[in-house]
Amino acid sequence: MSLKKKTVSGFKWQIVLQVAAKGLSVVTFAFLARILDPSVFGLFALAFVAIDGLSLFKSFGIDAGLIQRKEDSEEVRSTAFWLVMVSGFLMGIFCLAAAPLAAAFFKNPEAQSVIQALALVFVINGFGKVPSALLTRQMRFRTISLIQLAGGCVNSAAAVGFALISPSIWSLVWAYLIKTAVMDVLSWKCSGFRLKFIFSKSVARDFWSYGSVLMAGGIARFLTENLNAIAVGRMLDTTKVGYLALANNVASFINTHFTYLILRVLFPAYASVQDDPSELKRIYLKVLKYICYFTVPFCAALALLAHDLVLTLYGEKWLLIVPVMQAACAVQLLASISCGAGPVFMACGRPKYALHVTLAGLALRIPLLIVMTRAGGLMGAVCSDLAVNLILLPMNAALVKKSVPFRWSEFVTAILPAASASACMAVGLVLGGWFAGSTASGRLENSPLLRLLFGAAVGGSAYAASLWCFHRQDFFEIIRLIFRSEGKTLSGKAGV
Repeated sequence: MSLKKKTVSGFKWQIVLQVAAKGLSVVTFAFLARILDPSVFGLFALAFVAIDGLSLFKSFGIDAGLIQRKEDSEEVRSTAFWLVMVSGFLMGIFCLAAAPLAAAFFKNPEAQSVIQALALVFVINGFGKVPSALLTRQMRFRTISLIQLAGGCVNSAAAVGFALISPSIWSLVWAYLIKTAVMDVLSWKCSGFRLKFIFSKSVARDFWSYGSVLMAGGIARFLTENLNAIAVGRMLDTTKVGYLALANNVASFINTHFTYLILRVLFPAYASVQDDPSELKRIYLKVLKYICYFTVPFCAALALLAHDLVLTLYGEKWLLIVPVMQAACAVQLLASISCGAGPVFMACGRPKYALHVTLAGLALRIPLLIVMTRAGGLMGAVCSDLAVNLILLPMNAALVKKSVPFRWSEFVTAILPAASASACMAVGLVLGGWFAGSTASGRLENSPLLRLLFGAAVGGSAYAASLWCFHRQDFFEIIRLIFRSEGKTLSGKAGV
């Protein structure tokens, strides 16, 4: 199968099955949000701050190194497996010992037992890291997506079942552990991985050389992604962490279930053309353009419809997250433009670039976060994230230019079509809301669900109409990419 067919097929399967998984997750969370208190979700999020931090050390970037390596053998696979397993056991033991310190830091004694229970993740997930990396290396994204969907089904069923029996934090903890075990078993079975008692010191050194830089970048990224939760948990309270977690979860939907999936598919594709700068440039700019066609309108529409969405899905007790969610939408929009740099850095063997950007972000983020959280509470924490992302966007793009020789005008041109069409959509949403408020029946006025559906229909129609009128060629290209696994690019050449 050609590179394009593998990439497009992988993208389609990732999208279809991830949308199904997310639909299940939304229904599950909407159900749990009415059973469990916001503080429960906040405690779970705080526990995962500690777990995610230690997770950076359980594979030391070895799984990414396995994907990036040009050669593959049983010796390489088995060496990677033993390295991951040893680090996973060590991290699990360390997590058990560090749990009391984490609980003391967050001033929440309940966090200790939750973190200690979740330490099992390190041992369980160690078995599935290498098989999962092999599936990615082989670009078997349909299989990966099916495994993720199966894990989501198991997690939803277990979480709801446990919550009905005992509505507490443990319903989320045990559901997550069961889901992790199921996904690892399926990854092992589907990858065809056969473990050998082989260990190569030279291969291990290669993995360490590649993974140590990734791990350093991972530590910095962990702090970047979790610093808000850490600050809010320490300076405010657990309930506010729950609000922040839900707001970020909804706002990041388009990146988690679309943008990052595309980039995951493209990492091996970029790696295969790492020695062809012109092809890298073509793929990078085209992917940026089509990512923006989805992320820009999503973030704009979500910000405008946030109030009715929260009322419909989660109820009035969660309305405090509306302004936080709107600010988080702006953060995710900037992230969708910047995040395409990571796979390029790794594919070109320059993971240090990602580390440099992340470290610069931390240097800006820490003082801003402390000052703005003290001044503005939860909203101040999110706005500090927005300010940092605005500063880092041009820095990230400048580093990409060292591997992908594009012009700044080409970068801006890739973003403008989506921005202009989204502006038309926003105008349509505002006018549609005014029209509905002045002429609609009381049934529409009193139903957040109907208002949400009406707004989505008006906004979607305005966006599609704008694309049809002003960017028709791109509109048809999107349709071809979605419904056909091969064809021609805008330039008329075969490729991604």
